[in-house]
Amino acid sequence: MKDNKKRGRMGVVASVVKRPHGRVRLVFDDLERSASDWRTLGLYTWKDMSQRAFRLKLSDKQLAEIGFVLVARLLALEKHSSSRKRRTKED
Repeated sequence: MKDNKKRGRMGVVASVVKRPHGRVRLVFDDLERSASDWRTLGLYTWKDMSQRAFRLKLSDKQLAEIGFVLVARLLALEKHSSSRKRRTKED
């Protein structure tokens, strides 16, 4: 896949954290792009589940919910980023 290296100013990163008793936590953090890398802004949300379900048996509904949360957050970050730019220009 060809990459033109263009990125939005805001983003979301997902990571998986092993938890006790055969559980995992899917974590989403907000990010902001700087000149050379990405800076973590903070935790957005997380979802706990069994490690087995995470590896093998996420339902279509669960996958859709995860996708919905991710896209909704990206839209909110974009809206926030746009309004922040306008306020800065008006000040």
